[in-house]
Amino acid sequence: MPSDDSPLHISENSSSSGRRVALLHRYRWIIAPIFDSIAWISAIFAASFLRFRFDSGRAVTGGLLIAIAIAVVMQLGLGLLILYWRRWRLGSFEEIIALTATVGGVTMVLLVLSVATSRYELPLGVVLAASAFTLVLTAGSRCAWRLVREYRQHAGMRQGEDVIVFGMGQAGQQIVFTMLTIPDSPYRPVALLDDDPSKRNLQVRHLRVSGGRHQLRELAKRTRAGTVVIAIPSADSELIRQLSELATDADLEVRVLPPVSRIFTSEIGVEDIRPVTDADLLGRHAIDTEIESIAGYLTGRRVMVTGAGGSIGSELCRQIHHFAPSELIMLERDESGIHQTQLSIEGRAMLDSRSLVLCDIRDVDALETVFSEHRPEVVFHAAALKHLPLLEMWPGEAVKTNVLGTQN
Repeated sequence: MPSDDSPLHISENSSSSGRRVALLHRYRWIIAPIFDSIAWISAIFAASFLRFRFDSGRAVTGGLLIAIAIAVVMQLGLGLLILYWRRWRLGSFEEIIALTATVGGVTMVLLVLSVATSRYELPLGVVLAASAFTLVLTAGSRCAWRLVREYRQHAGMRQGEDVIVFGMGQAGQQIVFTMLTIPDSPYRPVALLDDDPSKRNLQVRHLRVSGGRHQLRELAKRTRAGTVVIAIPSADSELIRQLSELATDADLEVRVLPPVSRIFTSEIGVEDIRPVTDADLLGRHAIDTEIESIAGYLTGRRVMVTGAGGSIGSELCRQIHHFAPSELIMLERDESGIHQTQLSIEGRAMLDSRSLVLCDIRDVDALETVFSEHRPEVVFHAAALKHLPLLEMWPGEAVKTNVLGTQN
């Protein structure tokens, strides 16, 4: 189970009581068994005195003292097996479940003892009441201890950048918890948002979900936050674009979490929060072409690059040139583009080589002539129209170049 045994962050101005809380937390693996044993002793005595209306002669008997001894031994024994040897997160659900199982095991032993002896020695009511008192004392103390620790952590942490967190799924709640518990966190959540109606009024620590994306601008004004963190690792490009537009309108910077695959490999930390990239907005990731890995089939071979005057094609030509192909055929329909590419590679651009091919990939007859002459062994096809707003107005041209030209 996750450990929560790191020392509590104490600022220079913290009181000595804060240091005592940190010291107690560090040695709680010793303190917890002692406290739990004391809880059983106190609970059995209290239950017995209540049962016999504070008549000490009837409340304190030999059977009761035997029951106390058995309860303490069983608590320590079962606790070592179930509870104390694990490094539970303090006051966590898992720790409370283990504590309940331990107290339940001790209760079963005491119930057997109660049935096996005279009911006046150890009444069933005393056993049941004592077990309930013990569970309340031990579980309540752990929860209170955790609240005090977290309060002092929050009070001692330096102030980070105010952020609004969008998305209160598992990752969102985890990142909010991390921001609020790490002393040197660069972010401080001041508001939570989620479009899911079922998460409205969900509270994470002291913060409550205040609405959906359309409340972003209102919350930005109210909290004076400067950043919104999209805490949805599975968010697609459409959602990120929409939220980015709303954030821009609210004068907020946008940060995102790593992709969902990261969630399954490690816990998310504040260091994973990053700015939005073009890949996030486009829904695709840039391809890192490692020319070195394919150099073996470039050297000494006839290589053609289409769209050689464009940004991608020209860079390909420059990279391929380093690996000494027997011929580098640069195909382009724009003479100015091919001129710039030759100039960047050779330092001069006379445009007098047959390897510089002025051709439109839409013209299948011209392409056949070029291929018949040069007989390329490797082709890098980079010729394409790519400016989306313009192509949306002239889709026919896009199809002719990007689809039919590629087919040619």
